Amino acid sequence: MLKKMYKNIVYENAVIIAINLADSNHDSLIEELNELTLLSDTAGFKIADTIIQARYKIDSATFIGKGKIKSAINNAKELNVSVMIFNDDLSPAQLKNIQKQVIKLKLLSWQQVYMLEDLIRIKILHGTK
Repeated sequence: MLKKMYKNIVYENAVIIAINLADSNHDSLIEELNELTLLSDTAGFKIADTIIQARYKIDSATFIGKGKIKSAINNAKELNVSVMIFNDDLSPAQLKNIQKQVIKLKLLSWQQVYMLEDLIRIKILHGTK
């Protein structure tokens, strides 16, 4: 029953932006990204691409670095993507700096995707529109 109702979701194209810190486990990152992809699908996003940036630390201005965020934005435009989903929360400064470069893209953290997925599941279970 749930699968049938999920078919009524209108999907938006999205790209996942992830950071792989030097001291983190690559296998756990891949597992985290697989889970985020599934959550995104349930929340109404079709993942067109996943961009992983290896860094020693998170860039305080743009999360993945100035050059990589520009590349990710260009990639999103080429793929006709309307949403960028980050595998971590963005600080207010990071959000502001990235929003300066993207006018028509929505920026979401994994927590926001999780909340959207949860709301959709509740609506489906209770039969609301």
